[in-house]
Amino acid sequence: PDVVHSGEFDLTGMLAMLKAKKHELGAGWVVFDGIDVLLTLLRDPVERTLSYLRHHLELYPDDGCASIEDVYDDDFRFHGLIHNHMVKMFSLTVDEMDDGALTRVEFSAHHLQRAKDNLARVDVVGFQERYAEFCGELNARFRWKLSDPKHMNRTKPVPVEAGFRERIAAGQMDGLRWFTAERARLATRPGELLPGARSILALAASYLGER
Repeated sequence: PDVVHSGEFDLTGMLAMLKAKKHELGAGWVVFDGIDVLLTLLRDPVERTLSYLRHHLELYPDDGCASIEDVYDDDFRFHGLIHNHMVKMFSLTVDEMDDGALTRVEFSAHHLQRAKDNLARVDVVGFQERYAEFCGELNARFRWKLSDPKHMNRTKPVPVEAGFRERIAAGQMDGLRWFTAERARLATRPGELLPGARSILALAASYLGER
């Protein structure tokens, strides 16, 4: 952790530290054992979809779509980047993939279970609306010194009719039921689900419905 600066490894500093430790211990060899940490930051599926729709309109103003509803109604974009997208990203296998993230998937109960199983393997699970807490957990557990947040593809929210939100929710299917209800409970009453948890990030088991 002492050789991590702003989220990036300082290789020169790491080698210098190991050399100093070698001399300090009087050792002939120092074995460096690195660790792999798997992270994921989840976002409300409906908000993620609205953000994508806005971004598409800004990025491709001349593609014939006059509104976010038009983008949503496009069959290619719906099945490629919207429909049950969270479950898709956590469950898609190499054998199923024929067009990267745009692969069209015929979802089944197996996809939802595979997505849950894969999420269970993630070391640190965070939520976008609690990003500062996510960073705090990384600092507490790994002593990572993270830089200030950087935003990409950011769009300005616009008013959306409740009926359109409901259409989006229906299009999320398993992903919405799997994510949103549990996320809301964890965000408001984490102590009731796992007393003594240091943070919401310690509640991955509850989030998966295993408690």
